[in-house]
Amino acid sequence: MKVMIARLNHETNTFSPVPTPLAAFGNDGPAFGAAAYEENKGKRTAMSAFIDIAEANGASVVTPVSATAYPSGRVDAKAYRKLCDEIVAGARGCGAILLDLHGAMAVESTDDGEGDLLERLRQQTPDVPIAVALDLHGNVTPKMMANADVIVSFKTYPHVDMYETGDHAGRILFDWLNGGPRPVMAWRRLPLMTHTLRSATAQGAMRDAVQAAAQAFEAAGAIVTPMQPWMTPAMLEGVDRFWRTRSAIDLAALPQERRDKILPFIRTWAESGGGQSGEDVFRSYYETMNVRARTVAACAPYDYVLSPVAPVVAYNAEWPSPTNEVATTMHHIGYTLPYNMSEQPAASVNCGYTKAGLPIGLQIAGARFDDLGVLRIARAWETMRPEQHPWPQPPRAA
Repeated sequence: MKVMIARLNHETNTFSPVPTPLAAFGNDGPAFGAAAYEENKGKRTAMSAFIDIAEANGASVVTPVSATAYPSGRVDAKAYRKLCDEIVAGARGCGAILLDLHGAMAVESTDDGEGDLLERLRQQTPDVPIAVALDLHGNVTPKMMANADVIVSFKTYPHVDMYETGDHAGRILFDWLNGGPRPVMAWRRLPLMTHTLRSATAQGAMRDAVQAAAQAFEAAGAIVTPMQPWMTPAMLEGVDRFWRTRSAIDLAALPQERRDKILPFIRTWAESGGGQSGEDVFRSYYETMNVRARTVAACAPYDYVLSPVAPVVAYNAEWPSPTNEVATTMHHIGYTLPYNMSEQPAASVNCGYTKAGLPIGLQIAGARFDDLGVLRIARAWETMRPEQHPWPQPPRAA
């Protein structure tokens, strides 16, 4: 059996002024044919899992395109048409279709990029099963539901289960093809709006590890008191905007050939800071000073402050930030940024592990100029903490 596997990912920000042409889909544009296969084989993408499960089932694989762009404005209509045409053409004569999509693609010509693509595929190949892997932040639509047989989304944020999601969707599809039950989907849109700064799925393990460290210090004689948070989304976003504006100025001063070498994600982030008014820049800078003053004031009653290092344990090594989204690229530094701004010393020491064995960082911060005290507390924790896992070793040469 011949199976068509493709990847087309874009999380559209309709408020963004940054365009999304065809060249934005990859560092050197989209990958087609054999290059699309090589770009994903052995990686941690959903498309990689699709390839593995298809080959394990003895299928021959067709990979017309692999295209993924960083979050930005609506996708150029011609670029969208080109990528969809490649996918639709690649599906002809195939016995199954597996797509690695995002779920939140808006185009100059449509608000439902994924739904329109699936509709075209269903019209061309009405009897061919279609399985789709989606991002956790996808916007599932009635058109998507009506034109796919299997839809599975990421379960984690940051998204560390992309491969597992593809494997999940692929297993359901091939179980059906191999004589198992036909999958049935149900969908309901709940009236919920989630808080992006509080949606990390690994928070529980970090909270438990940091609390265990606090309890260990308390058992050793320290007076431990819960501390109220003082950082706000407005403060973090203000600092982010100021840094974007500063970076936009630096970027504009570079010759074109040097700008072209900058990672597209970082370039998009920096360019979004251009065109700010003087008042906007001042307000952003004010938040930088606000972070500084409020951090010093919040920490003043305490000798040392314990916190996580970040709101996430780990993220995909190929991503430039834990969320892989330009709009939220600074959200993971809410614990460390305050001390960078307030000139307070802080150290990061491992304090535990997730169920998957990933290390969890404990941040120990002290008052200004108490660098030695922070180092002493960090050393004390190293003598009290649970047994450490051995460091991973690189594979030995044969």
